[in-house]
Amino acid sequence: MMKVITNSNESEAKSDALKIAVHDGCFHLDELLAVALVQMAKPHSDIEVYRVPHKTSEFENFDMVIDVGGKYDCVKYFDHHQPEAKDLCDVNGVKYSACGMIFNRYAADITQEFFPNNMESQIALRRKFLEVLEPIEIGDNDTSVLEEGDNRQWKTVTLPEVVRTFNYKDFYDAENQAEKFEAAYNIVDTWLHQWFTSTASRIPQVIEMRHVIEGASWFMPILQLTKAGPWQESFFDLESEHKDLKDADMKVVVFPGRDPNTFNIQAIPEKFGSKKSRLTAPTKYRNGSCKELRGHEVVFTHASGFMQVIKADSLVDAVEAAKGWFEE
Repeated sequence: MMKVITNSNESEAKSDALKIAVHDGCFHLDELLAVALVQMAKPHSDIEVYRVPHKTSEFENFDMVIDVGGKYDCVKYFDHHQPEAKDLCDVNGVKYSACGMIFNRYAADITQEFFPNNMESQIALRRKFLEVLEPIEIGDNDTSVLEEGDNRQWKTVTLPEVVRTFNYKDFYDAENQAEKFEAAYNIVDTWLHQWFTSTASRIPQVIEMRHVIEGASWFMPILQLTKAGPWQESFFDLESEHKDLKDADMKVVVFPGRDPNTFNIQAIPEKFGSKKSRLTAPTKYRNGSCKELRGHEVVFTHASGFMQVIKADSLVDAVEAAKGWFEE
């Protein structure tokens, strides 16, 4: 059983539980799937998940550290953001994300449960799951191969695909199908309510960000926003509506970060919903060899180069620093 431990329920923590650290802030399918794979590999273990700040460096009290920590040893640490991880790939040459690292560690344990002492079937099951896993890893790292005609056929998981998995066995067993229908319904019902709740909560923010973008300067390829928010949808709507914004050929957006005196520099996608960026951070920041951007401390650079966090005294200073993206 998995439980997230917070300050409010810390008293419920168990001393014999497997303690896993993941990063705080926005969570992704990568670490969710990684934790689920650990639970699948250890079905009889209680798992406690602790969401820690990205800058955390002390992990002595944890049994596993996933998607944070800046290390990978295939035992305790399973992070893929550090420069040293850029060459770590699976058997198909796809760069690991955290869930791929975890599956690499526990694939034998998981497949053995389905096919005891049948190596051929275990290998087949592993290959089938990689078809599901690899697009998730690419999306979490760098999606360029998906958009540049990679010869392999990537299989992305959709809601219909999730539902279909409940129909793969005992298709004509009415009693079994009734149970599977209820299980599938619970997933769809949870998703449906969460989709409407989440989308409805974002609409006021999207509208507000449209006004923020409308009030920004459009005379150079750096869009400067006075606040953070869901900017992409409004930006692409406005770009299609206003020739001045289209002609500005915006490449990056700069806005205040989560921590004081930090600012995010984020690449603008080629089109709405695309993972391919108009510009990325220079290689020297992606590989970790340079820690300053035009005199400003670099806090974090995503391995794919689509996003960077820097320290600056003001938005104006951050915009000046962002010009460093154009100097490679």
